[in-house]
Amino acid sequence: WDGALAIWRRCGGKTEAPRAFRATALREDGLERPPKTNEIARAAGAGVWRRWGWRVSMTAWDIEVIAVWTGSFALCGLPLTAGWVASKEPLRFWPAEYAAGKRGGT
Repeated sequence: WDGALAIWRRCGGKTEAPRAFRATALREDGLERPPKTNEIARAAGAGVWRRWGWRVSMTAWDIEVIAVWTGSFALCGLPLTAGWVASKEPLRFWPAEYAAGKRGGT
């Protein structure tokens, strides 16, 4: 993740590593016996905390860690530019303004 964090710092004008994060999980619908999204987020968050030592905060976070669980793979990553949020329906990422209904333009 060193390269991803370098891009995150450069795109966000940051000079330091994140101090706090939140973990968000997305899960494919229709899976047989799927884990709950909060279980996926908890596992991803535990791994990030063990590796990087960042504290968890659901309200005052510097960076978001996204975990995606499908029928064929699981991955964990970082949105590298500011203003992106995870959407659970369907599984995808949106600009925060779009997700909040502030689409602008036509």
